Amino acid sequence: MKNRRKEPRRKEENQVGLSLSSGNPLPNGRESIQVLTQDISTGGLSFLTDVPIEVQSRMVVRLVLSRTRKVLELEGEVRWVTPVYEDELFEVGIEFKDIPPSKALLLLKHVYGDTHPFDFD
Repeated sequence: MKNRRKEPRRKEENQVGLSLSSGNPLPNGRESIQVLTQDISTGGLSFLTDVPIEVQSRMVVRLVLSRTRKVLELEGEVRWVTPVYEDELFEVGIEFKDIPPSKALLLLKHVYGDTHPFDFD
């Protein structure tokens, strides 16, 4: 399968709170879920969940960056969902949407750290 990701991903766990942008409950009836990222990039993230979230769902993503503990609240869209275990566990990919420049800079610094050619300080 061809990797269609636009940005390189960093494999790490970050705490994430997710809710639907519409304010409606998720398919499991809860208003939000808490997950850990499998990986993250400046363009999105992926995670595992037992909640079958629909592709194209707009989400509020509350991301706690693991190294700095900074909290980013972002908008995202579910781009893909893959059943992992008999429709009881799903891998989900979210693409960030309309990221404000200040938050984009924090993400860039977090994902690339010292390996990126730009000076962040």
